[in-house]
Amino acid sequence: MLASQEFPNAFLEIATMTDAQLKSYLEHLKIERDTPSLEYLTRVMAGHLVCVPYDTTDIHTSFRRLPAELSVEHSLARMIKFGRGGLCVQNNILLAAALIKLGFDVYPIAPYSLYKVDDISNLDTLSRHISLIVELEGVSYLVDAGYGGKGILKPTPLPKEGKVECSGQYSEYFELSYTEHKTAPFLLKRRENVGMVNVIQFSSKECTFEMCESVNAVHTSPFSKEGTFFDWMLACAVRIDLEKGTSIRLRLIDDTFYGIKESPVKVSSEAELKSLLWVHFGYKYRQGVGLLFTKELRAAKRAKHEAMEAGLRDNRPKSFLPAFKARTTTAPFQKGEVDEHDFDIQTTPVKRR
Repeated sequence: MLASQEFPNAFLEIATMTDAQLKSYLEHLKIERDTPSLEYLTRVMAGHLVCVPYDTTDIHTSFRRLPAELSVEHSLARMIKFGRGGLCVQNNILLAAALIKLGFDVYPIAPYSLYKVDDISNLDTLSRHISLIVELEGVSYLVDAGYGGKGILKPTPLPKEGKVECSGQYSEYFELSYTEHKTAPFLLKRRENVGMVNVIQFSSKECTFEMCESVNAVHTSPFSKEGTFFDWMLACAVRIDLEKGTSIRLRLIDDTFYGIKESPVKVSSEAELKSLLWVHFGYKYRQGVGLLFTKELRAAKRAKHEAMEAGLRDNRPKSFLPAFKARTTTAPFQKGEVDEHDFDIQTTPVKRR
C-alpha cells in the first residue's frame, strides 16, 4: 500500500512533517530539497545514517522515558538540539515522515531480526524490527536507517526471484534473496569475516502502527525476554564516510568501542565513557553516568526497576510484551522534555560529513 492511499492504521498520522520541520531535517543532513528519484532517495538515506545515530543509550541510563517517544517533533528536537538519534522505530518513522513530505510513496514493515540467529525455522519466536518500503517507478526498495551496525546503507530493490547482490554499499556487501517462505519470503544477509550472516527476514506487507508501538515497547522494556537490546546493547552506531566512496561504522557495544583504529577500545572509566560519547557521537552527559554498559550493572538496574514496577509486572500479559504502550504524543516540544536531565545542548556540532 502506498503512502498516497489511505492507511488502515495511525502510521501516517504520526509520520507527518511540516515544511518547516522538513527544512530543519534536510539542513541537519546538509541536503538540498529535490524531486523524488532513486539517486535522491539514496542521498537522503545515506545522509540520515551519517548524521542521525542509532542510539539506545536512554534505555540504559534512565527508566524515566520508557517506552521511547515516537513523535516526529520529539525526534527532530533530539536530533537538532542534542545531536541524538534513536531506536529503529524512531529513526525510521522520522525518515519516513521526511520521505513522504518529499513526495515518495512509503510504508512501514516489521522484519524479524536475525542478529546472532542461525536457526530461522520458527520466526515467531524472534524479535521484530521496523524498516521501510519505498515504491519508486514500479520497483519496491528496502530502506532502513535503524538497524545499527548491521543494516543496509543504500536503498535495496526487492527481488522477484533469486537474489540481488547489494554491492557498492560503501565497501560493505549484502545479499537480498527471495525465498520460498510463505509469510516472510525476503532474507537479507551481510558479509562478515565468518561468511554471509543473517540480518533480517521479512515480508513486503505493510505493518500496522500498533506493531511499531509493540516493537518500541519490546526494545525498551526491562521485562523483555533475553536477547533484546536491554540485555545485549549496541549503544550507538553511526556511519563515517572515508575516501573513495568507502565508509566505516563507529559502534559502542557494551563497554567496547569499535572505531577507525584496528583494535577495539575498552572503556574503563566514567571519564573515558563521557569523552567517547562526546567526541564520536556528540552526546555530552551533564550528570554522572558510571560505567553503564556492562551486563552486571544492567542486571542491577533491571532488578531495581522490577521492584519499582511490581504492580505492573504482576498484571502484565503472559507474553514478554510489557503492559504499557508507547507514548506517541504530537504535543509541541517543551524545554526540558528531551533528556535535558542527562545531556547538555551541543555548542559545537559533531562534524560527521
